Amino acid sequence: MSRLKISCILTFILLHFLFVKVLGQTYDNCANHDKIFIRVEQPPQYNGSLQDYFENELKTNTGEYEGTVQISVIIDSSGSPCCIRIQNNNSFISSKKFKEVIDKMTGWTSAKQNNHVVVYNAFIQLEFKGSKFNVRYINDKFPPLMPVINTNTSNHPEISEDKQTGIIWKLWDFNNSMIPSNLSRSISMDIKGAIWYCTDGGVIRIANENWKIYSGMNVPELAGKNNRTWTIGLNTDKSGNVWIQSFDYIVKFDGKKWVRFDSTNSPLKLVNKIYVDKNGEVWFCTFKGLIKYNGQNWTTYSTSNSELVSDNVHGIYSDNKGTVWVATGKGIDKFTNGHWTHLNNTNSKIPYDDITCINGDSHGNIWAGAGARNNMSSLVKIDSAGYISLYQHGTIWNITIDERADKIWLATNGEGLLSFDGTNFAQYDKSNSIIPSNTVSDVLIDENGDKWLSTFGGLIFTNIK
Repeated sequence: MSRLKISCILTFILLHFLFVKVLGQTYDNCANHDKIFIRVEQPPQYNGSLQDYFENELKTNTGEYEGTVQISVIIDSSGSPCCIRIQNNNSFISSKKFKEVIDKMTGWTSAKQNNHVVVYNAFIQLEFKGSKFNVRYINDKFPPLMPVINTNTSNHPEISEDKQTGIIWKLWDFNNSMIPSNLSRSISMDIKGAIWYCTDGGVIRIANENWKIYSGMNVPELAGKNNRTWTIGLNTDKSGNVWIQSFDYIVKFDGKKWVRFDSTNSPLKLVNKIYVDKNGEVWFCTFKGLIKYNGQNWTTYSTSNSELVSDNVHGIYSDNKGTVWVATGKGIDKFTNGHWTHLNNTNSKIPYDDITCINGDSHGNIWAGAGARNNMSSLVKIDSAGYISLYQHGTIWNITIDERADKIWLATNGEGLLSFDGTNFAQYDKSNSIIPSNTVSDVLIDENGDKWLSTFGGLIFTNIK
């Protein structure tokens, strides 16, 4: 283990010893947060001098002091501080006073991780000696996050085979292959049959069992700080281009040249998902609306310039009749020849307005996942006559159509991989396969009808039909 890693671990242990094990005075008036960071790429910064601020606020408390005060402060995503814990070994100034001083602070910037604002637990220490004290912001300068390098040079996947049925499962992960990260959210296949697999550490191109890794280490357009890579979505178009979402920007690769699109040269911002329609046009589902790119021009649909019901767009599908079906946070929108129609839980049988994904089959059926919260979700089927059928299931992240077998395959958060033939569901998860995580994020069906799965625990191949 490197000295840097040892140093990080020791610092982590020290912080938790000081601020968790030794509780001191704890406060419960801060908002509850699902995820709190103590180490990020960009910690919160105070606009000014912490030393000057505390000296000004404590200047009326004069005297000869001796001791240490350790303060745990939550800096939320808006930059607002809230004191949650104080260990006060200084008997001259009360913990109540320190909390008042912390909670009324202004001028903090929020922390950032992977270019997204996050909630951060800052640790501040005041050391008193005589009539003076020194203020330290303990975790504002952790060693910088560096790329995690997989040193494997070959692939030896875990393989499971049922001799009776001939069903094969293969798992590639960080330990047995060249995969740069186990966590993946998207997978696609280009016009030449090569598979593209995006991970939190880079993108893999797989062709005839040959792997090529693209990351911030060899492609500057994919890089974040310190050449780190965080690819969270991709798709391929009919011209052979690969579109990759890396951090907060989109990167296009035509096989030779990498081009980055961001807010400086496109309307793209906060992209959710990338979709390619039957005409080869590329659609970007964003938190700021729906954006279409035809190779030359950008077209934006939002609540401000169209009848789109919500700017929070999770997915789209363009059917054979030219109707665009849009999955949003407030239901499903249909867009046909300039006319918009809305379906939600008040004007239809759709049970939840939060639509996670959408797709369609060759029979004219539309399939959607509805309900992302509290594990209350349904698979929604809208047939060609507009009749809606519901099937209760866990959160559905992606729907893939298997035209050969006349099935649909569901990538779910918590139920693994599901298939549905119109009558029966089949489930494949950790209990009956080598799927490493019950979170399956995407499903690709290749030219042979075999399945490739992106999961939170590695890449899966199976020939199950």
